[in-house]
Amino acid sequence: EQKVTILWCTAMLTGISVFSGMSQLHYMDSLMQRAMTDPLTGAASRRSGIETLKLHFHLAAISGKPLSIAFFDIDHFKNINDTFGHDIGDKILQQTARRLRRQLRNSDILVRWGGEEFLAILPDMPLSGLGKLIMRLRRYAISVRPDGKALTASVGFAETKTDQPRNWRALVQLADHRMYDAKHMGRARAVLPDNIVIRLDQ
Repeated sequence: EQKVTILWCTAMLTGISVFSGMSQLHYMDSLMQRAMTDPLTGAASRRSGIETLKLHFHLAAISGKPLSIAFFDIDHFKNINDTFGHDIGDKILQQTARRLRRQLRNSDILVRWGGEEFLAILPDMPLSGLGKLIMRLRRYAISVRPDGKALTASVGFAETKTDQPRNWRALVQLADHRMYDAKHMGRARAVLPDNIVIRLDQ
């Protein structure tokens, strides 16, 4: 009887230990997912986006394949927050992330870079291949403003083979500068390498 009791206690302790271990693993996995994902939009967080971009930049350098990125900034977003409130602004960000993901390939990664800025990592995407993405962006509004008008974005593109950046930071800086060029030209534009400018609202 004592042996049965000892075996039963041992089995119980083992079960508790396994369950505790599984709970800890689930908890750790949950923490990892939170760290990797922006809680509002479901896009990758900036931290995980940087790590992903570092990896893809390294892989592109080794393989000789191109890597493109697109830097999106929602036009007149401050006006939306000021006029309609931050709750509406949050809904616009969520809808924008969903619609942008629909225009991207399965292999592409959408990152919420900060505020109303999104970065799309486009592995194995040459400059010549960006046309299809831009056509989709022109065809489908990234979101709809609360007043019913189409919401637009200013976009800067950069590509490793054409731009020859020294590292991933330089690639982001190029895309960021081109996005600001698009803003200064009147917004709702995409600026590509070689000073190519495409209107997105026509």
